[in-house]
Amino acid sequence: MDGHGVYVWSVVVVSVLVCAGLLVLPARSARRFIAGLSEGEAPAPQAAPSVRIEEVNNAPGS
Repeated sequence: MDGHGVYVWSVVVVSVLVCAGLLVLPARSARRFIAGLSEGEAPAPQAAPSVRIEEVNNAPGS
């Protein structure tokens, strides 16, 4: 690798850790959500943010 081995292997390790996180974290969250449903906990509703058209039209930079 002509002296670039440390860089190459560190990038490989970081990439593997990021990919593992992208697989593990959503799975844990889904498992926790399903466990909450089975315990009878209702999930908190997530309302869409309310924005009036006037606020969008009068926003700075528009």
